[in-house]
Amino acid sequence: MDDCLKLLKGEKDEQKFAGLLLATRLCQGNDDASVRKIYDAVGFRFLNRLLRTGLGKGGDSEERKDYLKLAVTVLATFCRLPEVASSADMLSTVPLFLEILRKRSSEKVGVVIVGPCSSTHQPSFPLETTLNLLVNPRATSS
Repeated sequence: MDDCLKLLKGEKDEQKFAGLLLATRLCQGNDDASVRKIYDAVGFRFLNRLLRTGLGKGGDSEERKDYLKLAVTVLATFCRLPEVASSADMLSTVPLFLEILRKRSSEKVGVVIVGPCSSTHQPSFPLETTLNLLVNPRATSS
C-alpha cells in the first residue's frame, strides 16, 4: 500500500493513474480506511481536473470519455465516505454531474475502475446511478 500511496502523491499524472490502478488490486471489499488513505493521497484537485478534462472540448474524444469514466467512478467510490461526500469540494462537482446527465443521459459510464477497494466484478453504472451515489453515498446499486 505504501508504494501505491507514493504513486498517488506523485507529481506526474501518469503516477497518479498508476496509483489508482494499483489501488484496485490492493484493496479488498469495503475497506473504508484504505479508501480514505487513497483519497487523501490522490487529492481532490487531480480528480476534479480529470472530471473537467473529460467534459472538455477538442482533443481525442475517446480519451476524454475514458477520463470522464475514470473520474466519475473514482469520485463515486470516494463518496461512500460520508465526510468526503459532504465536503465542499465534492459538493462542488454536483453541477458537473448534472451537466454529464444532461449531455449524455442515454450513455452508460462503462467502468474502467469501479474504484479503489472494489470487488473484482466491474459493472457498468448508468450515470443516474453514479449521481445517486454522489448525492446518497450509502445507497447501493443492484
